[in-house]
Amino acid sequence: MHFHAPSEHTINGKHFDLELHLVHKSPTSTQLSVVAILFDRKKGGDYPNPFFESLNAKDLQGGKLTTTSQNLPLRKLTQDVKKDRVYNYQGSLTTPTCDEIVNWIILDDPQYISSEQLSVFTNMWAGNQSFAKGNGNNRRT
Repeated sequence: MHFHAPSEHTINGKHFDLELHLVHKSPTSTQLSVVAILFDRKKGGDYPNPFFESLNAKDLQGGKLTTTSQNLPLRKLTQDVKKDRVYNYQGSLTTPTCDEIVNWIILDDPQYISSEQLSVFTNMWAGNQSFAKGNGNNRRT
């Protein structure tokens, strides 16, 4: 899993505060399926999300690769997302080599995240002038 701030996907032309990609790789091919969950303080709500609390998101400062052996509440997160509005398309990776090997599944139910939790990600990417001139780590359309 990894994050993009602001979101890479837009719905009706609107970016969201954060996008989580849950990446699944086929054991028998190069194909990937990526489930995208959107987070937004306005549409989802500006209050602490237990998923980010479990990540110890404050420890992610600096944007370095982080691993954890603790159980993350992914099941609760994915159960809470409504699945009645889903976008699905065949597309590419959003980083080089940009291979067209991805089955994208975008869940249109923005989840809540607090301003403090979001600031961890925006401080790394979207609000960091030394990283892509503060434009975030999302792919430009």
